[in-house]
Amino acid sequence: MPYVQSLREAPALVFEMNGHNHQYRLGQPYNDGVTYVNSDAFSEHHYMLVTVWGDKQFRIKRVAF
Repeated sequence: MPYVQSLREAPALVFEMNGHNHQYRLGQPYNDGVTYVNSDAFSEHHYMLVTVWGDKQFRIKRVAF
């Protein structure tokens, strides 16, 4: 997959995040060292609070409203 290959090769990548899905997922489905985050839709009454620091450290908190 060209998209996944491009992400894997990006030197400053911390994680990949998208909101296309209507369910929350966090993991490394391709076992390539890239963390993929799928965010729920607002219709599911959640949002993501993302904190990034240093070179590759991050924290993602899923917040219900």
